[in-house]
Amino acid sequence: MTDWKAYYYEHPHERNRFCEFKSACKDAIWEQLLDFQKKQFKKSAYLQCSITKELVNFEEAKVDHVPEHPIDGIIKNWIKENALSSSLEWEKIQLYKIYVTVKGITFPQWKFKDAKVKDDFSEFHKKHAHLHIIKKPPDENGRKKRKKYKDNKNKGNDYSSKTENNICRKKRKIEKKYE
Repeated sequence: MTDWKAYYYEHPHERNRFCEFKSACKDAIWEQLLDFQKKQFKKSAYLQCSITKELVNFEEAKVDHVPEHPIDGIIKNWIKENALSSSLEWEKIQLYKIYVTVKGITFPQWKFKDAKVKDDFSEFHKKHAHLHIIKKPPDENGRKKRKKYKDNKNKGNDYSSKTENNICRKKRKIEKKYE
C-alpha cells in the first residue's frame, strides 16, 4: 500500500499531478451527482442537510461524498484496483485542460482524453460512492470568501493591508523597546 503523504513529501510535483487527476475524475462523475440530487428531490421539495440538519431546497443543496468515503479514497482505490499504483502508471493517463467560467470566476477543469478511462472510473464510482445531500456553503463555488479585516484608518482592508498593519505594529514594538 502506498503511503501517499510520505510519497507527496518526497515528490512534491506529484501532488499537482494528483490534483489534476482528481479534477478529471470529478469531471467524469458530475452527471452521477446531478442524477443523485434530482432523484432525492423527486421524493420531496425539501430535504434535510446531513451536516446542519436544516431543510434545503434543490438550489440550496449540494451532493457530497460522506466523510467516511471521500472522493480521494475512491480515486486511490480505483488506482489500486487497476494496478496503476505499483508503477504509478496513472501518471501516464492523458488529460487535457479547459477553462470554465462560473459566475465570473474562471478556473481550469481537467478531463480524461480517453473516454474508456472516464467510463471505467465512472462505473467504479457508481459502485463504491456513498453520497448525501448537504447545504451549499455561502460561496457557491465551494471556496471560502476572502475575509475582510477592518481597522480604524481604512474600512474593508483585505489580507495584504492586514499584513502591512502587522508589520507596522511589530516595528512600533521594536522602536519602543529601544527607546
